[in-house]
Amino acid sequence: MPECIGICSVYSSRPDLCREYPQPEDLLHPGCTFSFSGQERHGECDPRSCQESICCNAPRQWGEPEGVPLAVEEGGEPCKHLKWADLPEEKIADDTSEETADYYDVLTSLRTDHV
Repeated sequence: MPECIGICSVYSSRPDLCREYPQPEDLLHPGCTFSFSGQERHGECDPRSCQESICCNAPRQWGEPEGVPLAVEEGGEPCKHLKWADLPEEKIADDTSEETADYYDVLTSLRTDHV
């Protein structure tokens, strides 16, 4: 299943709303790379650091960045400019493999040989 890789396909020409977001009154999501000193904004947008809470992933009408916020059930979609990719699945060790069983047998035999 494709996942958002946190890259805007129109970053250099993104809409004003995206250029001006966030403002001091906006909620900063966990991982957001912006900070504020009073009304002065600091930092740069790095969507990859936000992971699942990326503000560009917030559902909006027709996936338009300046569209009305809509729930997914009402037809809201993440920003249409986000890039998506099929990421490789994380490999998890399988403790039921024959190789693992062989190692267990060797370790067990070594332990009993020294007792």
